[in-house]
Amino acid sequence: MAQISKSANGSWAFRASTGRDDTRRQVYKSGFKTRREATIAAAKIEEELDSGKIVSDPTFADYFDKWIEAYKIGRHSEVTDEWYTIVAGYIREYFKDTKLSVIDRTAYQAFLDWLGTNPRKRSEQPLSRSTVARVNSYVRAVLKDAIEDGLTKHDFTRRAIISGKPAKDPSAKFLSVEEFKHVIEIADRHADLSHLSNYVVLIMAYTGARFEEAIGISWDRVNFKGQTITIDRSWQYKKRKQHDNFGGLKNAQSLRTVPIPSQLVLILKRLRKEQQENALKDGYRDSDNLVCRNDRHRVVTNETVNNTVKRLCGYAKTKNVITSHGLRHSHGSMLLFAGVDIMAISRRLGHASIQITMRVYLHEVDEMKQRDDKKIIDALSTI
Repeated sequence: MAQISKSANGSWAFRASTGRDDTRRQVYKSGFKTRREATIAAAKIEEELDSGKIVSDPTFADYFDKWIEAYKIGRHSEVTDEWYTIVAGYIREYFKDTKLSVIDRTAYQAFLDWLGTNPRKRSEQPLSRSTVARVNSYVRAVLKDAIEDGLTKHDFTRRAIISGKPAKDPSAKFLSVEEFKHVIEIADRHADLSHLSNYVVLIMAYTGARFEEAIGISWDRVNFKGQTITIDRSWQYKKRKQHDNFGGLKNAQSLRTVPIPSQLVLILKRLRKEQQENALKDGYRDSDNLVCRNDRHRVVTNETVNNTVKRLCGYAKTKNVITSHGLRHSHGSMLLFAGVDIMAISRRLGHASIQITMRVYLHEVDEMKQRDDKKIIDALSTI
C-alpha cells in the first residue's frame, strides 16, 4: 500500500513499493495539488510495478528518454525541448545499452571528457565548457529522480569536472553602448515590410526578447497607450510552419510584460500601417495576428535575422560581429551600464534566476566594480 504524505511546501507526495527484501522496488513522487491526485497516481504506479511495466533496471538512455518525455518535452519552448533531445542523443550514443545502476563517477567523467574532446557531427568541433555544463545540469536533475525511484544509490555527477573547449571571450557576445545605438539607427533606416528582419532586430534590441519570443508577439500583446509588450508565448520557428505555430516559453519567469520606449512605439505603428496596407492590397487576413510577418505574409527565419545582424555590424564597423541573441545580451549590458538594478534586468530578460543574469554579465559586473573602486579611492583622496 502506498504511503501518502503532505510536503512542507503544501503539496502532496506518495511512496509506492512492490516486492520483498532485495527485490523491493520503490517509487517516490511529489508535487501533487491534492491528496486524491497523489492517491490515484500512486495506485497507477503500483499497478505498473506489479505488472512489470516499469523496468527495475533500465538503461541510462531509456530512463533519460522517459524522464524528459514525462517532465520536459512540450512543457517549455521549442528550443528547450530540442536541447533535451540533443542531450538524450549524446547519452544514447555514448552509453548505448549501459544500465543506469552500473554507471559510476569514473564512467560518467569519461562521458563528459568525451563530449569536451571529441568533435560532434553537427559542428565538427568538441562541445564548449558551457555546453558540457548544460549537459551535466540535465543529467543531475534526471539522476535525482532516479535515486528517489530506487534505480541507483549513487550520485555519479558529484564532483564532476566540466571539460570542453574554452568559451569565447564573454565580451565578444556584446556590442558597446555606442555600437548598439549605431546598429539600431541603421536597422531603423533599412526597416520596411520587405526587409522585416530589420524590424525584428529593433524589437529584440529594444525589448531584450529572445528570437522565438519576438516573432511570437501578436498585435493584441502590444499596448500602444501603456507602452508595454506582453511576452506570454513563443513561435516554434524550427517547425517551419507559417500559421498556428505558437508554443510555450523557456521557463515560468519568461512570462512577463516589458515597458517599451516611445521610439519602439513609433516603429511598431509604422510596421502595423505597412502591414495593414499590404494585407488590404492582397486581401490577406492573418489568423495569428503576428507583428513579425513580412510583405509575403511569411514569418522571418532565425538565419535571416542572424545574417541581417551580421550585415548591420558590418555597416556600423563594430568590434565584434554578434548574432541575434547578442542583441539580447547587448540590451542587458546597456541597462546595466545605465545603472539599472540587476534584479530588474533579470526580470525583464525572463531569466530563470538572478544567478543566470549574474553569470551572463559577470565580466561587466567586475568592470563596474573596478570603476566604482576607482571612484571610491578618488573620493577618499580628496579628504
